[in-house]
This record gives sequence, structure tokens and C-alpha cells, in this order.
Amino acid sequence: MKPVKWWKLKDQSLGLAAREAGYDLSMYPDYPPSVQQALKAAAIKNVMATILDDFEWQYGRELGSVKQGVYVISLSNPFTIQYVQATSDIIYIGRGNISGRLKSHFENSLFDVMMSLAGSNFSFYLSEPIDKDGEGYFKQLEFSLLATFRNKIGGGKFPILNKYAGSDQGLELGVGWNKPLKGSGKRPTWAIAPTEKRPIKKLSN
Repeated sequence: MKPVKWWKLKDQSLGLAAREAGYDLSMYPDYPPSVQQALKAAAIKNVMATILDDFEWQYGRELGSVKQGVYVISLSNPFTIQYVQATSDIIYIGRGNISGRLKSHFENSLFDVMMSLAGSNFSFYLSEPIDKDGEGYFKQLEFSLLATFRNKIGGGKFPILNKYAGSDQGLELGVGWNKPLKGSGKRPTWAIAPTEKRPIKKLSN
């Protein structure tokens, strides 16, 4: 089988996207509902435009063309998440039409998570795993990433925004499939964890 190749987009900032739209993300809770709605829409529009532009500039293709992709959303250094067995910067692993899925996630829980961590940037690992096994291959990649995370990092739990295990296709993956799980090698300054007082709404797989 073919090696799994990953693209990476580093240090995407929702706070910067909000400022470019003329808003201060740190003031979001103090804005009236109508302004909150406008801020959210403008910030999502700007951050998605930046993601799409950065991807095309770095890799020479449109992210919207990746219909059967796998993506990993992570906190950027110096932050990481304290999970049961280890720390990890990963907050979500998913698959599908990457640009459409990311936009949908921003419109749901991802915006709230990023807003609560306004001082942090976010990074994305993106892949279009292709093999003779067709769509089963990209489904297997998502499943294997989630299973390995749960067993080696999460202590039986998935990343904080995941709720499903994915779909095991019984396939073997090529070299490099687990690259996002290995982290950057840099030591983060802060290990954070969500509290039970404000449960985080999971994203759909």
C-alpha cells in the first residue's frame, strides 16, 4: 500500500480573523447577541479564507478538491491538552470533505473552543490517503488514528471533541499514517484540561 502523506497548516488564529473583521474576540461575551452573531460569522469567514489560501499557496491545489480526506485539529505550541495517559495537542480527528467539514465545525463547537482559548493558535494535519481499497482506506486511517489515540494517550477516551470511534475497515495502512500522533517534538509550556462545569459539545464524525 502507498505511504500516507500529510499536509500541515500551522498557527491559524481565530483571534486574528476576528480582529481583521474589526472585532475583539476577548470581548465576545460582553457584546449583545446581534454583535456576537456578526462577530462569529465574520471570524469564521476570515479564518476559512486564510486556511484555504494558505493551503493553495503551500501545496498548489484547492482544499475543496479533497473530498475523501482525513484531518487532525491541534493546539499550537505552547499549549497542549492533559489527557489520562499523556499530553497531546490533538483536539479532534475527522474525515470527509475537509473544507466543508471545517466550516461546519467552526459553526458549531470549534468556534466556542477556540474562543475560550483565544490566546492560542491552532494547527491542522490534512491528508488525502489513496489506495486500491478506495474509500475504505481513508475511513481506516481515521479509525486507526482514533483507536491509537484512545489506547496510548486518552486512557480509553478520544480527543476532547470526538465522540465516535470511526469505522474499522480491516485494512493495513502505509508508512506515515500515524505522523500527527507523534507531535512536534517541542515541549509545550502549558498543559490544560476542560472542567466538568462547562461540558464541551462534541463534533459529529
